[in-house]
This record gives sequence, C-alpha cells and structure tokens, in this order.
Amino acid sequence: VVVIGSKIYVATPLGVFVWDPSTQSGSTLTKTNGLMGQSAWGLAVTTNNVGTSTLIVGHDGRGAVDRPGVSLVDPSSLQVSSTHRFDQLPSNTVTALAADWWGIHMATDVGPLTHWNASSGDFEDGTSAFQIQYPVTHMVSDGDELLSVGSQNNLMLSEARTDSHAFTTSLRAMGATTAILGANHIWAIADESDSGTLALQAWERTGQFTPVDSTLMRRALPLTVRTFGGVGVGGGGLNITTMTHPGMQIDLVDPSSAYALDSTVGTPGVHGLLFQNVPVVLTSPTTGAAVWAKSVALEYDVLLNLSQDPGLALNLQDAVDNGMLYNNTRHVTLRLFSPSNGSLEARLTYDYVRTDTPVSMEGLEDRPDDGGGVLTASWSLVHDEDFARYLVFLNEGPWATAPTELELLGQTPDKAVSLHSRLAADIETANGVPLKDGTEYYAVVVAEYTDGRWGKVSQPLGPASPSDEIPGAPLWASASAMGSNGDDGDIELEWARCTALDLASTNVYVSTTPMLDALGRTPYTSYAPNEGNQSVISQTPGVPVWIGFTCVDEAGQENLSDVAVVGPVVPTGELNDNDAPDPITGTEAKDVANDEGGRIAVHWNTSAAEDCAFYTVFVQQGGDAQDDGIVGSVDGFSQAAVVNPCDENQTIITSLDGVPLIDGQIYTVGVVAYDVWLNGNVDEVMLVTATPLQNIIGQGTTPPRITSLMAFDHADDDGTAIDVVWEPSTVEDFASYTVWVANAPVEDLSVAYAAFGNNPNTCGCFSFNKQWIDERTNPIELTISSALYVEDGSDLSAGTPDLIRPDVELFVAVTVHDLKGNVHLTELTQVSVTPIDNINDKTAPDRLAELTLTDRPNDDGSALLLSFDLSEADDVWEYLVYAETYDFEGTVGVQGTQMALNPIATLDRAPSLPLVIDVISGDVPVIAGQKVWVAVVVMDSSGNAHYDMLEVESAESTDEGITDPGVYLPDIEEVEAEWFEENSIFVEWQHSVNANVRGYHIYISEEMFTSTDDATMVGETVSANSFLITPDLFDGLTNTSAYYVAVVPYDDAVAKSTVEAVKLGALSGGDGDDGAGEGDSQLSLESLLTTPNLIAAGMFLIVLLLLVLVVRGRSNSKQRSKSWELQEATWGIQDSNWDSSTPVAPSPAAPAAAPAPPPGISTQQADDIYAAANQIQSADYGRPAYQAPQPVLKPQVDPSLLDGLLDEPAPVQKMPEIDTSFLDDLL
Repeated sequence: VVVIGSKIYVATPLGVFVWDPSTQSGSTLTKTNGLMGQSAWGLAVTTNNVGTSTLIVGHDGRGAVDRPGVSLVDPSSLQVSSTHRFDQLPSNTVTALAADWWGIHMATDVGPLTHWNASSGDFEDGTSAFQIQYPVTHMVSDGDELLSVGSQNNLMLSEARTDSHAFTTSLRAMGATTAILGANHIWAIADESDSGTLALQAWERTGQFTPVDSTLMRRALPLTVRTFGGVGVGGGGLNITTMTHPGMQIDLVDPSSAYALDSTVGTPGVHGLLFQNVPVVLTSPTTGAAVWAKSVALEYDVLLNLSQDPGLALNLQDAVDNGMLYNNTRHVTLRLFSPSNGSLEARLTYDYVRTDTPVSMEGLEDRPDDGGGVLTASWSLVHDEDFARYLVFLNEGPWATAPTELELLGQTPDKAVSLHSRLAADIETANGVPLKDGTEYYAVVVAEYTDGRWGKVSQPLGPASPSDEIPGAPLWASASAMGSNGDDGDIELEWARCTALDLASTNVYVSTTPMLDALGRTPYTSYAPNEGNQSVISQTPGVPVWIGFTCVDEAGQENLSDVAVVGPVVPTGELNDNDAPDPITGTEAKDVANDEGGRIAVHWNTSAAEDCAFYTVFVQQGGDAQDDGIVGSVDGFSQAAVVNPCDENQTIITSLDGVPLIDGQIYTVGVVAYDVWLNGNVDEVMLVTATPLQNIIGQGTTPPRITSLMAFDHADDDGTAIDVVWEPSTVEDFASYTVWVANAPVEDLSVAYAAFGNNPNTCGCFSFNKQWIDERTNPIELTISSALYVEDGSDLSAGTPDLIRPDVELFVAVTVHDLKGNVHLTELTQVSVTPIDNINDKTAPDRLAELTLTDRPNDDGSALLLSFDLSEADDVWEYLVYAETYDFEGTVGVQGTQMALNPIATLDRAPSLPLVIDVISGDVPVIAGQKVWVAVVVMDSSGNAHYDMLEVESAESTDEGITDPGVYLPDIEEVEAEWFEENSIFVEWQHSVNANVRGYHIYISEEMFTSTDDATMVGETVSANSFLITPDLFDGLTNTSAYYVAVVPYDDAVAKSTVEAVKLGALSGGDGDDGAGEGDSQLSLESLLTTPNLIAAGMFLIVLLLLVLVVRGRSNSKQRSKSWELQEATWGIQDSNWDSSTPVAPSPAAPAAAPAPPPGISTQQADDIYAAANQIQSADYGRPAYQAPQPVLKPQVDPSLLDGLLDEPAPVQKMPEIDTSFLDDLL
C-alpha cells in the first residue's frame, strides 16, 4: 500500500486498487488498462527532480498467462507509461516472427508484441494485447511498418522501427492466413476452403487504406506467335492459344519446314559457326494481358571440318579421360560419318606417357576411446596392377618442406600395408619413436611397386595429437530383482560392454538414495573385461537401491559424472502380485514456515501395504486443486523426490526438474506408493497444491562454514590430483558445495566470488549439489584435478584455471550455499596440500614426533588408548601401529632382529582417535600392570615409510574393577529376532536416544552369553535399526539350532560389552519358543546364575549371618562385667540403655559426598544409586571389607535338569521382594 497525493494505491492479485478518500470511491487498474500483468505483488514510488511522481507496480507472474515484470503508471492520469518484463517475452509460446534491417519482431500467445533492436540489443514492447485479436499467426515487415495477421479475420499495421511501435490501423480480412507489404498495396491471401472468402484481397497503401476492387485475371485470347519471316499459313503467324499450358513445348521449325539463315551473318560460336538472334513476336487483341515464354532447345545441321578445329586434340583427350576404365585400359568409342558418298578415311595417332596413380593422405586423427599413443591414418586407393604396398611416414611437428622420395628413403616407414584395398591403419610410432600424448604429428603416404620404385609422395597432412581419453559409461544397463529365481536380495545386472580399447574394469556403484553421478562414492564391486557383462549382486531385501555403471581404463581414468544409472530397484525374493499398494491418503503440501522461500513441505499417511518399498513424490507447476485436494492422474508430472522406507511420511521439495521452486508459483503435488516389484497406482492419486513463499524479511541465515576439512595428495597418480574430505553441512535449505583450490590463500573469497562467482570455466572451482552421500554422518571425499593459479602477488580474481601441477602447494576451502545463494566468503577454514608425483616418489613421510599412550579409564585394565597428531605429509596413506611388551627401541619390521615385526593395526589417513589397544603382537591380550611399548609408522601412497628411529611410548593399564568400559552406554531395548527365508536371522531393535551412541554392533552365539567376549560380532550399523544375519556372515548358521542374539551400542571410544541376549529357537520347535525371539519370557537357571545375582545373594547371606550373631551376643550379656565398667570409666562409653528392650538409634552421621557419576549417567541417577548404597553399608570392623570373588568361567548348566523342579514350586510364605537393581548400577 502506498499513498500518492490524496489517493491510496493497493496491490492485489486482481490488479491495483485506487481509492480516493475524498469521494469515497475506487477503481481497479488491470491488464485492460495497460498493466503488464493482472496480479500486482508490490508498489513503490519514485519522484524526479521536478517533483513528478511515478508509481512502480511489481507483477509476480501469478497465473498461467502472466509473467513477472514491472509497470510504470502516471498517478495523475492513471495511464501506463511503460512496462518491463524480466524474461523479455510475455510467454514461452511464440506464434509468429518477422525480421528486417532494424531487428526482430515477435508475437506470443498472450501479451503485447515484442521487438528486439539489433543496433542497441534492447527489447521493446509494442502493440498491446487488447489492440489485436490473438493469437497472431503471421507477421511481415519492410523495416518501416509491421503487418500482423490475427487468427480472428483481421490484419494489424504498426510502426516497426520507432520507439513506441505505435498502432497504425487494422484491416478486416476474412480468412486471411498470409499477407505481404507491397510498395503501393497491402496484399492478403485467404484460405480458399472458407466459403464466400476471396482468395486474394488488397488495400491501397496511401494512408486511407482503401480496399482494391476484386477483378478477374486478363488472358491473351487469341494468342499468335510470329517469327522466321512469319510462321503459319500465309505468313500470318501461328495461333498457339490452345497450346499455352505449362510444360507444353511448341515447335516453331522442324526438319520438314526448315528455315535457312544467311551463312554470312552472325556471331561466331562453337567450331566457328555463326549464330544469329531471331525475334519472336507474340500478339493478342487483349490489351495488357501477361504472357510468359521460355526457349527450350535449338537444333541445327552443319558441315564441320574437324581438321580445322584447334580444340580437337583437347576434346579427344577429354573423351579419353572420361572413357570407361576396365582392366587398367581406357575404352573410348568414336563414331565418324561421311557427309557425301559414304567413304571415309581416318587416321588416329595417340601417344601417351605412363604415370603412376597418385596417392594422397585423406585423414590423420587420434584413435578414439583408447589409451593414447596411437593415431589413425587413412589414404586414397591405388589400382595399379604392379602395386606392392603403402608406406606411411610420421614426423613430430611439420616438415620444413614437403618431403621427397630421397629424404624418406633413409627412414623406416611407421606403417606398411600390402593390401591395396586397405585404406586405413593405426600408427604407434613417428620415425620409429613411440608417439607421445599431446604432441602434434604430420604424415605422408607413398605407394611402392613390385620393381621397388616409389610413386609420388603425398602432401603432408596434419597436425594430429594422440590422447588418452577418459572412457564413457556403458551405453545401456539393466537391473532387476531375481525374485524366486535367486536368494532374497539378489539383483541381476547386465550392461553394455564398455567401448574403451584400454578397458581395465567396469565399476558398479550402489546407493540407497537417487543417484545421478558417482562423485564421492566408493565402488560396490568391479568386473574385469574377461568376466563378461552380466552378474548378480546381493543387497538388503526390501530396500530400494540405485545402481550406477562406469568404465575404468588402464590408466585408472573414470568419468564419475558420466554414469549409466538404473533405479530404483528393490531386491526381493517374493512373487510379483501385480497389485499396486492402495492410493495414499492424507496428502498435505504447504509452504515451509520461517524460511527464505523456495521450499514446500509434503506430508502423507503411511501406506498399509506389507510389501510397500518406497514413495515417489510427483510435482507439476501450476494447478487448481481444491483445498481438500482432488483425485487424479500424475501423468505428465515430474518425480521430485523418492522417500524410503515406508515408515517415513514427509519430505521437503526444493526443486523441480533441477530448477529451484519459484516463490509465489502454485505447484500440484501427489504421492504414490510402490511395492517391491515397482507396482504403483499413478491414476488415482490425491493431488494437492502449495505455493512456496518467502516468510522472512530481508536476507535469511547464512549456512555455517565448513570447519572439519582435510586435503591429501591423490594416491597412485603423477601429481595431477588431490583428495578433499569434509564433514557434511546440516543446513536445511542446502543448495550446493563449492570446492575452491588455488596456489594462493583462499580464506577470503569475497573479491574472487564477485569477479566470477562459481563458474568452473573461470574460477577453477568445483560445485557439488549433494548434501551428503547415502548417510548424513559420512564424510564427503572428492578427487579434484583442476585449480586456480595466480601470479605471485596477484589477487585470486586475476587467476587462471588449469590442471593441477605436481609439487606446487595448493590451498583448499569449501563454501556452503543455500537455495537463495547465501554463502560465507570470509574467515573460511583453509587447509594446504602439495600434490606429489607418486610414480617417481621415493621420499618417506617424516616420523611422528609425539605419541600419547594412556590407560583406558573405568575398565578392568584390558586396554590402552593411543593418540597422536596426524602427519603433515600430503601423500600420507596409512598408519601402522606396532605394540610389544618389551622396548623394541624404535625399530620395527626387521626380520631376524629382536624387533616388532607385524603391526597390530593399520589405520587410514584420516583415522578416528584414540585407538583402543586391547591386543599386542601375536594376539596377546593387554594385561593390567604390564608395560606396553607402542610405535607408529607413517606410510605414503607409494609405500615409502621409516621403520627405524621411531618415537616410542610406553604405559601400563590399570584395573579399576570395571569389566565393561562401556557400562555408561544405554541398553538397547525391544531387541527381536526371527527366522527369515528359513536360512537367515532378521534382527530388529529400537533406536537409542542417547546422544553418545554412534552406532550398533550385532553379536550371535549358539550359547547363552552375557558378555560380547563370548559371542561373535557379525556386523554393525550406523543409522539402521535392523540387520540380516546370513550364512555368509556366520558360518554354520542353520535353522535346526537355537541361537542367542544381542545388540550393543558404541560411542567414539568404546562399545558396551555386557548384554542381555535374546534367544531364537530352532524352526523344528524342539528347542526354544518357536523362534519367537523373546528369550526372556520364561524362567531359566542360566538367566538366574548371572554375576550380579550371585553377588547379591552372597551379600544377603552375610547380612543374615551378622544378624544372627548380634542377636545371640545380646542374649548372653544380661550381667554387667567389670571390663565394661572399666571401659565406661576410661573411654566414656555409656551402656545405661544396653539392657533396655527398646534401643535408641544413634545420631545419624553426615552422609559422604557422592563421587562424580560416570559418563552417560545423570546426576539425579547417581544420587539415587549412592543413597541406596549408603542404606546397606555395614559397620566398620577395622579391616578391609569382604570382596566377593569374580567368576572367571561362565557356569554351563543343562536346562533339562530343571524339568520337574521349577514347574510346580512348593508353596511358601510370600516374602517381600527385594529390589537389587541398584547393585547392578553400583557394580
């Protein structure tokens, strides 16, 4: 809302409402008043230096026909003075075009005409939409005026080159389809199929535009031709009226009535003949009739003396050259006729000099899709019968002059081909030296004959350079679940063989999220060329995957942006029921609140289908669905998101077909559920609409900077690439990352970004639009091969992008961009790296200067923790950790010496520290109190490392009496196990909400276990809460036996070891509970004889024994003795109340302060634990408290021995139950 003068202007979706408070009246300005669009989004006022105000109306392009733009309105007259469209054309549908010397004129299905001024390069608006009946179907311009043909029987004439392109006039032309601007008239051509419509209409171009009367065409009747002294009877000419048909030839002279010309008159022509111009006269009594005529042929007889023809020899040679070539012989036929008596004498002498067939180079080019070092040459054909072979010579760079036979005789040909029909060959040398990639070469070819002579050497052809091309992806690929033909989870793959001549392998990538490229991904598997192009892989059943295929050559080159992707594919062993899940209900779509716009939140009710695999969110721009939605088809919609698993019921849409969503634009959204066989109902979909909007004023929040960043030299290359690793951003409106690499600091990119943005052609940077790869917590690792190089002392904005050069220090930073382009460009985290030529690298990384080896706290002394600062070497590849129980003096890996030989652990170049050392060399466990010496070897990607003079650190582990170092981690609840496909075990549990938990370990054993040390770990997960144990993961897995399964959490340092295993019975039913997976539902002796329960029982027995002793002692002390009196006098002990039957409790002592709780236990929980412990503290007897021995071996009990013992226990008096859970926490 703005106020100008005494009037109020309001922007509305229906136009600009103008309210006059003085008259209490208002009006609305719309497109009919000249506004560029119907919907007004915003208003602004500008005032010039003389005080004249102009109203600026912003249009948001709402609706199907409006376009975003600006209209300028004069408040005094409420007239539109100017308009401007941001996208220049009123519509994407162009109906007519015209061009002239001034520029280009365009008509669209809506809006005014648009004109492009070729001299200024500006777009200009022309005649408004209400001045012509749309759409315009044809336009023509002569540079001064523009004629437009409408679809509603009208023509419009407007100015073509003036600034206003003013409307001139309109003409009524029934059925007009095409029009022409003549010098004096305007012509229109109509469709003759329209009854009563003139095919040709015209108007005078005099300013009045008077219509021209329609008349019939004049025709010459009759039409007479006269020539050659008067053709026809009596010399009156020839009546050709009936012969005037297109394509009909009229003979004026024939052999029967020849016309003799004067042989002494004329212009000399061929063979010296005299040619004359003969007039042809066409006459008709009809005045002004148009006549068209064309000469077709002229035939004449003449006597020639060939001996006097100076061109005879040339003509004869031309006949020989064009004669038929058969068996290397020219066959020429000459026909000679006698002019008089039939006698003829002819003598022909033809002398010739033999010349060999010339050969020429026709092509020299790099052999495509190969490993480099080869050029392909091609040449012309030689048919000489004594041909021996083709000889091809290559030269590095151009010859100074074209080489001759004498110059080439001393060289060995780079290719010799003896088959005359073979006209191409691959060449690998130049002057006998192997070709080098990137070097320019030139070539010549010459034909050698059987007698050893050479033909003429061809002209050099070039240049051409060999190159090692990066192989492209397979042309096609397919992937499908094998169903009942294979194991559950099997996927059958097939792909087109890679066309690279130097193919090394085909890489297969698997992703659980939609995949367009393989950037930052690790191959799932690879196939050598001799393994064929078919295979079977196994994936988690029921989880949709996308599978990508790339080709890798022998040099290790792989185009990660060119991937043949198939998906989604859902691995399943079920049969296809061809029945799609029921349509999704409860679909809602709305703008995301409190954001900068460009995002739509979509919610829906989860599918009830048991075989539901994933959801696809379909989106289409535009739409008019009702508030509660409509049911329709998503035909023509685009897939905006794929959501899995089917437990998820919401997502956020930010783009459509790779284009960000437009604020204020309506979008129609539908959600379809698909089963494991990709059956989905796309015809009955609940369709709803939503409009993304900017909900905040001004600029929004800028995404946080990347702070966890590392850069390394890329392994096994020639120093032309680096690896960049960073932690993913968690910003909600993420758009892309940009990786900046330069030989100058990149902490401040403000000037460089203002100069060239993130255009890779000028910034040398790389943009990456995936926020994470498969898992939000997985670091992103990319290989970068280009950088920005600047001169010393120059700014980044003056740099030039180029391929990475070895041994030049580079600086790396990563910026995060959101959907609105917000990005931090200053104070960026920066790391440096120097790319190294690993092929020729013989330098080992520096030794580590300092190690930190400490005891792992809160454990039983079975482990140490190792930490160290990472190596500063750019090409570090891995760390080898050595540990021994003796001092090996910093030398490792030396056979035959008293040194550490084998590492206990191998860490990657970005390890997670500290490292837990629980075993040393020889798989010897760490023992409390035993000193351990540790050293670390740093190895680079070329295998270089120092094995002597290493920094050695030693430490001893301490037994704090805690057997489980991860006791502070929570127990995993609702663990269930069941048989899957009768040969695997499916384990599922509830996610932990503890912030310390980083993932889960899955254990299995054939025996009951309470510690993970007694079971086998079969896998781990990070974000999933289910796991499938297969016979491949646990040897000997069979459904005829019962198993115990447990899931424990782990954090950054340790994993929990004490567990409550879940029992899964055998399928035969002889052992367990029919595989129900609830092992704690029945009472068993094994579940009672646990370490905490045994300790609690022992302490309870001791307390009972003490109570008995105290009671018996009191019964024997009825009489006071002298010893007690002596104690009373000496120490002040008062025993006056000893004999009373009601003892008085002493004053309570101040409770001891509770120690700090271990990690993972809140202060309140710790207070409760220690308060409970204080209540059962026994009296201090002046000696160490009794410590129950810890059991070393797990008791093995046969549950069958309890049969008949525990089923019907004898009735006993119900005793109060004692809660001993506090003892577990305390211990």
